[in-house]
Amino acid sequence: LLKWRSIGSGSVGRYTQYGPHGACIYILSAAGVGEVATAQRSYGPSQEKKTEFICDFWVPYSTYLYSIGFTLAVYDGSQVVLCGVNWLKAGTKWRYLDVNEALQDITNGVQNLQIYDLTQEYWHRIQLVADIANRKYDFLMCDGRIMPLKDIAMMTDDVDDVYGNISLSVQNNHASNVSELYVGYVRLSGYPGV
Repeated sequence: LLKWRSIGSGSVGRYTQYGPHGACIYILSAAGVGEVATAQRSYGPSQEKKTEFICDFWVPYSTYLYSIGFTLAVYDGSQVVLCGVNWLKAGTKWRYLDVNEALQDITNGVQNLQIYDLTQEYWHRIQLVADIANRKYDFLMCDGRIMPLKDIAMMTDDVDDVYGNISLSVQNNHASNVSELYVGYVRLSGYPGV
């Protein structure tokens, strides 16, 4: 948890009270409409043909939330391949990052995520699988619900950066209050299914 850095207008920290995972990454936006806080962690080049990203998260007090996002920048030795998903509270829908780095609605991507209700935390798990070798998405799964993304192209960039990044973000939608995201588990690995 100590290797995550804060990017944007909010803050990132370690929180030990919540969740089945013990310590969590705590991401807090600044007050203001559109303010985004991001926790980011770098890792080395990947030789995997397919990459699997798994993350357990919890969102308290959704009143001020605009969206939460999960983005991967995977360096494969020649290019950075960018993929990511975002859950938009309004419309309760998942979106993916396209080749122009714009968010597009996922077909059949509407999913109502349970949010903290003062008596219970609702932890969610996403799994994003990307075909790095072919520069295409494979699928997103959240809480056991699969949303196919097969053959949707991902953005690439010819940069000299030899590191990839995992980014976890929360965007606020209130002028004077903040939004939060807790992340209890993150795993990035090769995906065995071909």
